[in-house]
Amino acid sequence: MFLVQGGKRAEPLIAEAIHRRQNLPTVAVIAGDIGAFRLEPELRRLTADADPEVAQAARDGLRILAAQQNPGSSQRG
Repeated sequence: MFLVQGGKRAEPLIAEAIHRRQNLPTVAVIAGDIGAFRLEPELRRLTADADPEVAQAARDGLRILAAQQNPGSSQRG
C-alpha cells in the first residue's frame, strides 16, 4: 500500500524486489499500479515465469500499465 502511495518514488524499490524475486506476484501488480513503464521489459520477461502465479501477476501488471498509457481504451467495446 505504501509503495503504491509513493508512486514513482517507489520504482527503485520495486525494481530491486523484482531483481531479488521478492514477493513477485504482489510486486508485479504494484509495478503496474505505480505506472513503472521503465519496468515493462521485466514484467514481459516474468510473463513466462515457471510459477503460474508470478506469470499471471506480470500479465496483470502489464494490463494495468497499458490502461494507464491508453486511458479509456478498456471502456470501449
